[in-house]
Amino acid sequence: MTPKPKVHDATLEAISDSGFQNTLQRGSLVVVAFVREWSGSCHLLTHALSELAKEYEGRALVATMDVEKNRETPRLLGVTEIPSLLFFRDAQLRDRIAGSAPRITIVRTLEKLLAQNSTPDRAPNCEGLGS
Repeated sequence: MTPKPKVHDATLEAISDSGFQNTLQRGSLVVVAFVREWSGSCHLLTHALSELAKEYEGRALVATMDVEKNRETPRLLGVTEIPSLLFFRDAQLRDRIAGSAPRITIVRTLEKLLAQNSTPDRAPNCEGLGS
C-alpha cells in the first residue's frame, strides 16, 4: 500500500517514487518539481509553486519530489538539473523547464498546456514508473 503523500499545504504535495504513477493519474495536468530539500533556489521555487497550486486548483495538480530521497523517477525521466519542472498532460510528459525559471514562464507553460487538446502527440509514456 502506498503511503499517504506528505502535504506542504492544502494543494502542494511532496510525492515519492512509489507514488509517482498514482499522482499522474489524479489529474489531467500534473506538474512535478524535482527539488533538493536544502537548496535555496528550490525553496524559492516551492514557494512560487505553492501559490500557483492554489491559483490552478481544480485545473492542475502540483507536486514536489525530493531527488535525494527519490532517485528512480528522476533518473528514468532524465532529470539532470535541479530544480526542474516536468509537466504531464494525461500522464504523458508534455514539457519541462530545467533550472530556476521566472513565475511567468511557469504560468505560460501551464496556460499553453491547459489550452491544448488532451490528445498527446507521440509524447513519452510514463507507465511503469513508480509502480
